[in-house]
Amino acid sequence: MKTNTRISIVLASLLAAGAANAAPITGSIHIAAFGASVAVNTVANTVTFAAGNNGQVNIAPTGSYAGLVLLGASVHYNSFNYGALPGPVAVAPLWITTAGTLASFDLSVITSITEGSGAVSLLGTGTAKLAGFTDTPGNWSFSATSATGGEFNWSSTNTPRVPDGGATLALLGVSVLGLGGMRRFLPSLKK
Repeated sequence: MKTNTRISIVLASLLAAGAANAAPITGSIHIAAFGASVAVNTVANTVTFAAGNNGQVNIAPTGSYAGLVLLGASVHYNSFNYGALPGPVAVAPLWITTAGTLASFDLSVITSITEGSGAVSLLGTGTAKLAGFTDTPGNWSFSATSATGGEFNWSSTNTPRVPDGGATLALLGVSVLGLGGMRRFLPSLKK
C-alpha cells in the first residue's frame, strides 16, 4: 500500500509540473493598409480607423502566428487616443483578426511618441492573444506617414515578449514539494 502512495505522490508532482508549463506566444505579426482606412490627427493625438476590416496582415507572420494567421488575413483595428506624453492607455482589443484563427492585441501603455510633419510613430506595450496560447505580454509599434490627399500609409507590428510569468517559481515549488515527499520514503527504500 505504501508503494501505491509513493507512486501517487510522484505522479501528482509530475502532473503539477506539467500544468505549470504554458505555451506563450512567440514571433511577430505585421498589419498595414493604405489610403482612407486611417486618419491621424497629431494636434488632437488621435488615430481614427474606418469601420469594418481596415487592415490586413502584410508580411508572413512568424513564430506562433505562422500557419495560424495567414498572409493577407483581414484585421479590424480600433481607433484610439494617445495623449501628448507617453503613458497608460486602454484599448482592448487594439486590433483583432476577423477570419481564421483569432489573434488580437490589447494596448495598455504607449512608451514612445514621435511626431513630425505628416507622420507619427508610436511604441507601446500590452497583451498579445492567440487562440490556443497563453496571453503574452508584447511590444507594439505603429507608424503612419501622410501620402497625397491627406491619406496615410500605416503599418503596425506586434512582437510578444515571452515572460517567465512565475512558471520558474511554480516549477521550483513543485520540485521542492516533490523532493520533500521523496525524502519521506527514501529511508524506507534503503531497507
